[in-house]
Amino acid sequence: MTGMNVSSPNIDTIIDTVGSSGELLRELYLMKKRERKTSLGAICRSIGIPSTGYLSDVMKGKKILNQKYWEATKSYFSFDEKQSILFHLLLDRDQARKQKSLDDENRLSQDIEILRQRISHSDIHRLSSRFANRAFALDVFAALGLKKNQGATLRCLKDFFGRAKALDVEKSVALLLQEGLVTIDDQGTIREANLSFHINDSEDFSHVNYLKDVISDTHQQIDHWYDNKELANFFSATIPVAKEQYQQVLSEIKIFMEERSIKLVSKDADSLVRLSFQAFPVATAYRE
Repeated sequence: MTGMNVSSPNIDTIIDTVGSSGELLRELYLMKKRERKTSLGAICRSIGIPSTGYLSDVMKGKKILNQKYWEATKSYFSFDEKQSILFHLLLDRDQARKQKSLDDENRLSQDIEILRQRISHSDIHRLSSRFANRAFALDVFAALGLKKNQGATLRCLKDFFGRAKALDVEKSVALLLQEGLVTIDDQGTIREANLSFHINDSEDFSHVNYLKDVISDTHQQIDHWYDNKELANFFSATIPVAKEQYQQVLSEIKIFMEERSIKLVSKDADSLVRLSFQAFPVATAYRE
């Protein structure tokens, strides 16, 4: 993934401490300014803001950034997906505060805290290509969230996934332990190692590898889940589109899916659910 100048030693602190969208923009501006890479005028010209005074007011919290500048702002600071979502959540919370909507503000604050934890305490690891079913290893990792406060034993994980998957569970735990994603104490309790897993496009384990595993798993399970509308839902369509509009909506869908997945994460989890979305051109004439 690409991110906001990840070489800067201050980026994690910025993400983890800002209280508003304006403060986030101000700290990012100051970070770039220290590196002599920008000025208020340069930011305004790049984003399309006609007045440095307006941007200054946004950074001071006197105004909330107009929605028409959001995409250009994210592009200027090279936000990755999670940083983009955090930016949107901060903007929404600023608006809730302005409207004195306490319930919305509290809800958004909870969402922001969850996302901050995922960003600031995450580390990117690669899963070894020696284990074929990488998607299942991530399922095992996610299953630890079902016992978030107590941890889980190997036997618990085997019981959850079933006897047929027992050997794969053992291989997955061994791999996750090897990669530093989990720890095991003297009582055999397995816990997440204070981080979350993010797919890193690498030679060993890319997002494409993961998607192939997931699609294969879907092929095996779709007959079981297709008619169970309470627990599963599938939607498919092939439609004619205008390319520019399609690209804009595609970006919005990605942000929406990520936001919803964050909100679904629960400290009292009792089930694992795989959310997946694919959209791509069908006709070869559409390719560039």
